[in-house]
Amino acid sequence: MKPSQFDNVIDQIVDQIQTLYRPKGLRKSRRLGSGQLDNLRASISTIIRASLPLIVGQTETHRYASIHKRSNYYSDGKRYEPSQTYVVHVTNAYEGMIWLGYIKEEKKGVSEKAKGKYLTRYSATKKLLKLFGDIDLELLPVLMPSRQLEEPLIVKVKRELEGENDTPIKVSEQVYYEDTPVTLTMRDNLKRINDNFSKHWVDIALDDKEIHQIRRHLAKTKTDKNDVPETLNLGKRFLHRSFLNTRFNSGGRFYGGWWQIIPKLFRSHIVIDGKKTIELDFSGLHPSLLYGIVDSPLPEDPYDIGIHRDHRDIVKRAFNAMLNAAKPLKRAPKGLKIRQTGLQWRELSHRLLRLHTPINIFFHQEVGNRLQFIDSLIAERIMLRFINEKAGAVVLPVHDSFIVHHGYEYELRNMMIQEFEKLFGQEIGLGKLAQKYFPLSDRPNEEWQSMEFESIVGQNDMGWINRTEWHLNHTY
Repeated sequence: MKPSQFDNVIDQIVDQIQTLYRPKGLRKSRRLGSGQLDNLRASISTIIRASLPLIVGQTETHRYASIHKRSNYYSDGKRYEPSQTYVVHVTNAYEGMIWLGYIKEEKKGVSEKAKGKYLTRYSATKKLLKLFGDIDLELLPVLMPSRQLEEPLIVKVKRELEGENDTPIKVSEQVYYEDTPVTLTMRDNLKRINDNFSKHWVDIALDDKEIHQIRRHLAKTKTDKNDVPETLNLGKRFLHRSFLNTRFNSGGRFYGGWWQIIPKLFRSHIVIDGKKTIELDFSGLHPSLLYGIVDSPLPEDPYDIGIHRDHRDIVKRAFNAMLNAAKPLKRAPKGLKIRQTGLQWRELSHRLLRLHTPINIFFHQEVGNRLQFIDSLIAERIMLRFINEKAGAVVLPVHDSFIVHHGYEYELRNMMIQEFEKLFGQEIGLGKLAQKYFPLSDRPNEEWQSMEFESIVGQNDMGWINRTEWHLNHTY
């Protein structure tokens, strides 16, 4: 497949929508004006990129992409995705591709009052795939990676609306903001980071059956109670930042990379340009940030409240919930299985308060989002330093941890420590996350752990190798 064939497919679909398809209910010419054609191309490209790579693998049930079909979602075309309007993106591109048989609507979205309860789901069809000719399915993600968002700095605020039976529901809405020197710098930095990602290929060293396991796991989870579950699309490698106010000091973490949504146990299989990776994380980052603010030494283990270490993750989640809460919590947060610890919520939360007496003033003050902003600053600095100091090497952020080529472990460790010390004048502990491969299947050969891509190619013929090889041969 030639690199330009993707554009040829888009041109073909645009022409068919323009000449064959007439949108329902529109009392005007079938053809869009010349000023809207670029927007139609962009919308068709987005729909294909979101759905077609999901064909890869064994599963028939977890290949769904999603789309907003509410017209009011597209009412503000100035800040976010200005090329997308309801008439072009939904009425012409989406519904036109359904009419032509290139995509199939799998499940209609459900609205709750004026807001969507969950999005409409759709999948690519074999007819769409045939437009690309004789193509290796394994190469689809690398041949059509996701594009960078037109607006990568997103501000969301939560609003309370009336739901069913007058029950209040909270929804997140994107809001407009005015640019400042700070946002202009953030956007420039993010473009540098994403441009650097475009020169590298990040994959996961699993076969189709194992990738199906990840998709099945993701299908059981939701990133937002009003949204559909995430699905694994290896083409999603560009980042955006999500803030919680227009002062740009709350939230701000980096999202959008497929490696951020997969379960932690699978991350040790990630490869960058065909080479093994390592992952380092900050030990107790948010507690360390708070102790740094009050200039007090951090406890040896900020989550040790005198119970078995197996319950450390529950304690960590309880700690974060108390930081994010606006007032003291009378019961455990939903989904936190504290019964496993043998403690009642009152006792568990009191133990955390006693352990962290120096920073008690921060609990129940909704400071968690402010801490996320601080850790996003550290992440931004580390990614930019690797671009500037390590010839454009890639760093994959996972909020409070970072994944790099195995040969950069020393450099990453130093940068993480240095950037924290610049902010707070204190040292912070680092942890190297487990590199033992999660036992997914009986592999015929684990020799690929030899680290070098060239030695791997001769041993295995898995999709991730083919994708990496194609990208290395077509990136200039």
